[in-house]
Order: sequence, then structure tokens, then C-alpha cells
Amino acid sequence: MKQLYTIHIKVCRGNFFFIVSNGVGHVLFVKSSGTVGYTNINKRSNEAFTTLMKIGLNYLLIIKEDITLFIKLEGTKKINMYNIRKKFLKPLIKKKIKILGFKVINKIGHNGCRKK
Repeated sequence: MKQLYTIHIKVCRGNFFFIVSNGVGHVLFVKSSGTVGYTNINKRSNEAFTTLMKIGLNYLLIIKEDITLFIKLEGTKKINMYNIRKKFLKPLIKKKIKILGFKVINKIGHNGCRKK
């Protein structure tokens, strides 16, 4: 039986998050660049993002079940989208893991005030 998992990759101003939840919404795996070992300004580096993607990929490859993924990307920049495709999605496709769909959320909060 196929299991549906949701991958949520969130890029904040000072940290990166990788969250895996099952189809019901229970969180199974959470890592951030801070919990991986990066501190202060290094949490925002491309190296921290790449390391986080590798750890998340290894977690997904450990699961022995027939899985299907839905991927949510929040707050990602163009360079991060490229890294996600190169370091995360291509290995998943090579391992024959099915991807159901994507949702890209690129909202910028402006707190009611924006420059005109």
C-alpha cells in the first residue's frame, strides 16, 4: 500500500527547516540548520541548506515502504530552488520515488506597510 508523505521545506530569514509528515498530518521528522550543528550566520549559508537537504534525503531513503511525496516549498529563493532540484529531487527520481505534486508559497509579509 502506498503511503503519502508531505515534505515541507521552509526558508526563514535566519534558518532553514525540513519537515516530514504523514498523510494524516503527524510530524515524523524535523530538522533545521540549527539542529544540524550550524550556528549564527552560518545557519543561512548554502552549505547549511545543502547539508539539510542531504539529511532529509537520507531519511526518506531509509523508509522501506512504497511512498508518494507531496512537496511544499515556502519562502525559497531561486538559488535554493536549484539546490532542491539538484540535490534532493533528482536522487528521489532515480530511486523511483513518486512525487504527487508541488506547492510553492512565496509570500512576503509586509505587516500592512509597503513602499509605494
